[in-house]
Amino acid sequence: MSEEQETYQLSVLEKREIAMIENSITLAFNWLNKLKCPPTVTMTGLTLDPDATFHEARKLLAGLVRGTIGDQIISTMRNFYIGDVLNQGGDIYGEEWSQVLGTDTGHLEPSTISNLQWCARSIAPDIRRPMVMWTVHMACASLDREKQEYYLDYAERERKEDASGYRQRVP
Repeated sequence: MSEEQETYQLSVLEKREIAMIENSITLAFNWLNKLKCPPTVTMTGLTLDPDATFHEARKLLAGLVRGTIGDQIISTMRNFYIGDVLNQGGDIYGEEWSQVLGTDTGHLEPSTISNLQWCARSIAPDIRRPMVMWTVHMACASLDREKQEYYLDYAERERKEDASGYRQRVP
């Protein structure tokens, strides 16, 4: 088999994986469509609807936090979605939004909330990798964009399950 054929087969496999991820996201977050102003959800981020009320945004955050999703890929993206909602809620609703941190984030520790916000703010949606574990994203969050892309690309290619190797590699 030529190198070109191997590349083609790999891209077909990747396309299947991407389709499975998109389907998983659709199924896992189907309840979002029941909101009056549902957010825009992609494989790499979540954007609040500008017309969403404070109450709707709170409901969204509470639903994401309480959701129990076992799949690692969905779990990684769920962390980004929570971070995105926390950050955007603060931008849109200002000081009023801070009251949800104690009530609608449930069992999450304050340090976890800070990490979710920081990582979501530090890694732009267009370079997040659904197939890369959250811990790898966290290890890359303090880097500049170019280095984030490099290490996330590497992690995606290598498909390592253990993030400890990335923590050692990341400067």
